[in-house]
Amino acid sequence: MQNRKAKPVASPTKRLRPKRKYQDEVLLEPLKRIWFASHQLCGKRLKAAIPRWLPHYEDQYGILADNVRADLLKVSVVTLDRLLKPLRVQHPKSMFGTKPGSLLSSPEFPLALIIGTKPRPASSRPIRWLTVTIPWSEISSGG
Repeated sequence: MQNRKAKPVASPTKRLRPKRKYQDEVLLEPLKRIWFASHQLCGKRLKAAIPRWLPHYEDQYGILADNVRADLLKVSVVTLDRLLKPLRVQHPKSMFGTKPGSLLSSPEFPLALIIGTKPRPASSRPIRWLTVTIPWSEISSGG
């Protein structure tokens, strides 16, 4: 055993990564606009929302190339998160999401604030939105 030659140590080779399937620069522009329009959804929800948002995007900004449209529809959740990571750092989600509990601390609160509607000024047209004040006791008692 002592007379055996030592095996040469293999030099560490550069690990080859698979070629990316998508052109990031081409996908990023429509993806960014859809992401902002959808109020910065997470990758999982954005993946489900893209088929619904694409017609509106194309109405607003023009028809996408077939390969870009196909790539947006088949892109994975992980790839969406990777593409949007720099944007999430630049534009943190602040206006949407969970609301503070102090909004509900008063005994009465306007329902319009919770459901996000605005009362409209009185006019000759019928009123479409109605602000309703619900006493806190009715909500907490379930009745």
